[in-house]
Amino acid sequence: AAGSYVGGQVCVGCDPATCNSTPTPTTALQPADSSTTLDPPDETKLVWSDEFDVDGPPDSSKWDYDLGDGTDSPAGYGWGNSELQTYTSSDTNVAVQNGTLSITARNESLSGEYTSARLVTRGLQSFLYGRIQFRANLSRCKANGVWAALWMLPETNEYGIWPNSGEMDVMESVGHETDTFHGTVHTAAYNHHSNTQRGASIAASKGEWHVFEIDWGIDSIKFAVDSQVY
Repeated sequence: AAGSYVGGQVCVGCDPATCNSTPTPTTALQPADSSTTLDPPDETKLVWSDEFDVDGPPDSSKWDYDLGDGTDSPAGYGWGNSELQTYTSSDTNVAVQNGTLSITARNESLSGEYTSARLVTRGLQSFLYGRIQFRANLSRCKANGVWAALWMLPETNEYGIWPNSGEMDVMESVGHETDTFHGTVHTAAYNHHSNTQRGASIAASKGEWHVFEIDWGIDSIKFAVDSQVY
């Protein structure tokens, strides 16, 4: 799912006692430039945003869903990541309340399966270059196996299915890692299936709200948390 140059609040929530188990993503780290910060974006150039100011389901003019276990997707069962959950649009997995979008992973005790939600802007809004921001809080995503992420995937597979057409992970948070966030790029030549992906990590408290961002240009992609490039 993609945001705008200024996104709303995205809270990825889960019950640490019942969350699913997924593989830990590997990260090929690059040296961080701790002296670089991004200037505030130009508000006159805002092209899309969602501030989640209406309680209920997410705005259907801005968000759609990936549903199911991936069997019917190009990635196949497990969505290409050996994911155990089934994605739904149920209000028990995704809802807007008090200015916050909450995504909750659940262990459905009656069926024994895990459920969660995966929101996309596919077919509604696409982006090419610019500042993409999400404001998110991961304070409830600390269980082993939890893998919360704010991903950008291509609108169409112009160069073939993943990873040929690319992926930009604005933020990935692995449950068992303490106060660590990752930003990663995947391509045909550089991807986690061959352990050659390009990315970096940054330390920041999972107990606080942060703005996760990429500054996407023609020949560069800068990843930042709270304007700090890493």
